[in-house]
Amino acid sequence: MINETSQLPPGIIVPLVTPCNFADLYSLLEHVVEGGVSAVFILGTTGETLKLGQKQRLELITATTKYLRDRVPVLVGLAAANLMDSIELMRAAYEEGGSTGVVVPHLWGGNGLEVVEELLSASQGNFVLYNNPAITSGEFFPVEQVEILSSEKRILGIKDSSGDLGYFEKLLRIKKDQSLKVYYGPGCHLPEVLQKDVDGLVTAYANIDPNLASALWKRKGEGMWEEWNALRSLVKQAGEGDYILGLKHLLKQHGVITNSEVYERS
Repeated sequence: MINETSQLPPGIIVPLVTPCNFADLYSLLEHVVEGGVSAVFILGTTGETLKLGQKQRLELITATTKYLRDRVPVLVGLAAANLMDSIELMRAAYEEGGSTGVVVPHLWGGNGLEVVEELLSASQGNFVLYNNPAITSGEFFPVEQVEILSSEKRILGIKDSSGDLGYFEKLLRIKKDQSLKVYYGPGCHLPEVLQKDVDGLVTAYANIDPNLASALWKRKGEGMWEEWNALRSLVKQAGEGDYILGLKHLLKQHGVITNSEVYERS
C-alpha cells in the first residue's frame, strides 16, 4: 500500500551517496533528514548505482526504507542493466515502503513511452521521470513524450539533469497544464532556476550540508551564493575533480561516515 509520504513535497531532494556499510548509511540518513531535506533519493548517479550489483541495490532499498519509516519520502533509482532488473527494483521499492521509482525511460534506447508503460503495468507505485543525457549518450527524453505521460496519475514528476534551460522551460510549460512536478538537478543556472516555478532541487551537496541546501531553497538563493559556491569548490578540491569522491571524503572528515571509498564497477 502506498503510504502518505509517497507524495513529493517541495524543497530539497538529496541524491544520497552510497556508503560502504549499513552503519554509515544510517548515520548519513540521520544527518540529511535532521538537516531538513524534503526527500531522499537512493540509487541515482551520485549513489553510484551503475557500479552496484542487483543484490546490493535491493539490500540498499530494504535498509533505507526500513530505517526512515515514513519520516520523509524515499525515491529509488531504477537504472539497471536491463528492464527486468528495473522492474525488480520497483517491486522491491513498493513492497518495502511504497517508495517512488525514478526511471530514465530511454536508458536502453528505443521508445521511452513503451518502457514506462511496461513499468506501470508490471509494478505498483508511483514514478518520477528522469532526464539525464549524461548516462544516455547525450539523448534527451523527448518533451512530447513527457507531455503524454504527464496525464498519468502515477507519474508524479520529472527530474531534469540536462542543464539545458530551454528544455527546462518546456517542462515548466507542461507543469502549468498538468499536475506534473518539475525538479532541477544540475549545479549550474541555479540563480535563474530558483526564480522560476520549480518544485525543488535535487542536489548532491545536501549530503554535506543539508541545512545550507534547505536554506538556499527557502530563500531562493538570496544572499547565499558565496557560501554555496564555497561548498561546491570544497567538494571539487576534496575529490580532485571527482565529486562523488569529494563528497565521501568530506563526509568522513565531518564524522558522518567512516569509509570514503568509492565503488568499483561490479
